[in-house]
Amino acid sequence: MDTGDAITIEQAKFIHRNMPSGVIGGTVIVLIAAAVYWNVVPQDYLSAWVAAVVALTTFRIWIWRRYRARGFTLEVSRAWLRFSVQGAFVSGVLWGVASLFMIPPEQIGYQLIFLWAVSMMAVAAMFTFSAHVPTYMAYFLPSTLPALAVLLAQGTATHYGFVAGMAVYIVIVVRFVSTYNRMFMETQKLRFENVDLIGQLTEQIAVARSASLAKSRFLAAASHDLRQPMHALNLYLGGLGGLDLTQPAKATPSAPKIWRRTRVSASR
Repeated sequence: MDTGDAITIEQAKFIHRNMPSGVIGGTVIVLIAAAVYWNVVPQDYLSAWVAAVVALTTFRIWIWRRYRARGFTLEVSRAWLRFSVQGAFVSGVLWGVASLFMIPPEQIGYQLIFLWAVSMMAVAAMFTFSAHVPTYMAYFLPSTLPALAVLLAQGTATHYGFVAGMAVYIVIVVRFVSTYNRMFMETQKLRFENVDLIGQLTEQIAVARSASLAKSRFLAAASHDLRQPMHALNLYLGGLGGLDLTQPAKATPSAPKIWRRTRVSASR
C-alpha cells in the first residue's frame, strides 16, 4: 500500500477514536452556555440552538458507532473523513449562528463569555481534528468568523480591540494546527518507512538463510557424489591387488610407483 494511503487510514482512525469525547464534550459546553444565557437572550432561539446541537451530536455518535464495526480500509477511511468534514462544518455553522444572538449589545461580560466559549471549543477541537486539517478548518472557520463580523458591527473601539485580539488568536491557532498536522504526518511517514525497512530486512534474512541452506545441501550432495567414484576406484584397486601379475608386468619400472600413488589417493 502506498504510504499516503496508509497515512489517510491512520488519520481516519485517529479522528474516529477521538470523536466521542470531542462531540460529547462540545455538547456539554453548549448546555452550560444555554444555562448561562437563559435569561439574557431570546429563549426560543436558545432552545432551537440547543435542540439542533443535541440532534447533530446524536446523529454523529450514531454514525460513529456504525463505523466501529467496519475495518478501516482505504475506501472506508475516505468515507469516514468526508463525514467528519461534513459533521464538523455543521457544528461550526451552529456556533456561528449562535454568535448572532449570543453576543448581546452593550453587555460586555456576556460577549466575553461567548468569545471565551468559542475559543475554548476551538482549542479543544485541535486535539480531536488536527490530524486532518480539512476537518478542523471545516469547524473552526464557520464557528469563529461570524463572531468577528458581529463584533465589528458593534462599531466601538472596545469591539475593534476584541476583533484585533481574535484575529491574532486565529492566526496562532491556524499556525499551531498546521504544525501539529505536519508533525503527525511526518511521524506516520517515518513509522511506515521503518515498517518497510523491517520488511525488507526480514526478506533479506530469509533469502540469506535460504542461500545458506542451498549451499549446505549442494556441498553435501557434491561430497556424496565425489565419494562414490573414489570408493569404486578403491574397490577396483583392491581387486587388482589380488591378481597374479606376470613377471614382465612386475618388472615394469613405473608400475610400483603408480600403484603406490593410486593406493595413497584411494585411502584418502
